[in-house]
Amino acid sequence: MDTPTLQWQEPPQRYAGPRGRAQEIDAQVAALRAKPGEWAVVERSTVPNRLGNAAAPYRQRGCEITVQDGALYVRWPAPPPTTSRRKAKR
Repeated sequence: MDTPTLQWQEPPQRYAGPRGRAQEIDAQVAALRAKPGEWAVVERSTVPNRLGNAAAPYRQRGCEITVQDGALYVRWPAPPPTTSRRKAKR
């Protein structure tokens, strides 16, 4: 009798569903808000269009997005620079 060949490995992480993903994105956006103007890589992929689709929820929450070299970069917008205007003396 032949012994069956078994492949031992842990199962992949379970999909959290749309609500779980939304909570994860909310937590990431909160971290981005703490460091406005700083870029963070939130996802990497070699699949075309995957990162463009993944960017939508961040953009909807007010983040700036760029996709480069197979990575999705996200940041919370930096506050506009303050300009000091002196009142003219009369």
